[in-house]
Amino acid sequence: MAIGLYFRIIAYAAEQSIGDARCAAGLRHPAIVPVHEIAYDGGRPYIVSEYIEGLTLAELLSTGRPTVREAADLVAKMADALEADWNQRLRELDNLQRENERQHHDEQAQLDAPARQRITDLARDFPRVWNDGRTSALERKRMLA
Repeated sequence: MAIGLYFRIIAYAAEQSIGDARCAAGLRHPAIVPVHEIAYDGGRPYIVSEYIEGLTLAELLSTGRPTVREAADLVAKMADALEADWNQRLRELDNLQRENERQHHDEQAQLDAPARQRITDLARDFPRVWNDGRTSALERKRMLA
């Protein structure tokens, strides 16, 4: 585990770092550092992530600028990781949508035509009953329960 505390960062930069960490917290890929928690302690933001052995980007850049080819390779690796995560999320969303459609279809099948008609009639009649001056507050509460 690694904990990143932000001591001398101006407020905007700290908020930007926390925002970036929140985005990264949802990403799952071997090339992306897992973020476990983003929080504040005594007004100071901190980020808890996996500890990864190796150089930080700042350390890498302190040894000199990478060549165009090295920089392009690094960006391509990051893009591949983000694309893989994005594709996984799209697959998960597609599966959830299919499951939702299946459940919706199953629920529709459970209601026979007369039951569906009664529900439709009730929904159509609801505004008239709700707005009727003779409908008490207690009756309105019961309608919502």
